[in-house]
Amino acid sequence: IWPVGRAPEKGAAEGMSVHGVALRSIADAGRTIFVPVGGTLHVLAPSSIEESTLGGMASGSKWVRVQARGDGVFFQGSWPEIERRCRLAIASELVGLCQRIIDSAVEHVSARRQFGRAIGTYQAVRHRLAEAYAEMVGAQALIAAAWEDGSADAALVAKAVAGTAHDVVSKHALQVCGAIGLSEEHELPSLVRRGFALDALLGSSRPVPSKFGHRILDGERLEPVGQF
Repeated sequence: IWPVGRAPEKGAAEGMSVHGVALRSIADAGRTIFVPVGGTLHVLAPSSIEESTLGGMASGSKWVRVQARGDGVFFQGSWPEIERRCRLAIASELVGLCQRIIDSAVEHVSARRQFGRAIGTYQAVRHRLAEAYAEMVGAQALIAAAWEDGSADAALVAKAVAGTAHDVVSKHALQVCGAIGLSEEHELPSLVRRGFALDALLGSSRPVPSKFGHRILDGERLEPVGQF
């Protein structure tokens, strides 16, 4: 569970209460739940679990808001390392969503005809899809480099780039698909919503460039990610 409410004190052993978000129901998850707290992990043996479905951008997903209570045991684990891997896993799923969005858009523009020809043959449509594809491939390459790099900064940047790529791909796909891309009968809306919700997990992509810009202005030397 990723906590969104007040976290228990570090090393707390009893009476832990967690308010957070899970990517799927944990009601039948077994006897323990892992919860990040203050740079480490706690193992929660829940005595009670309450769940509610998330709306908004997460509407239609399996994500749930969770309130759980039980006894917590301090776990000697490295949350920063888990967080790094989680960011890269989220980035990878964002790229997978980009690919599915592009595939769906290509399928539509290949079948949809206007003035006697498929709309996918028009230059404006092809340019938008080409730009979407370039964004996806660039994010994919950076994620691969970040896995090899192994640093927290590389994972943060890779996730931010993947989130930005999803935003660009979504806008182009919705543009070329027209009204059908905004209909709940089509898969595009759910793919777009899921990507925006994923981007919000472990930090949105939007403040990342500013964050690194301030670090550079403060005189910090940043290492390049991978070899290009």
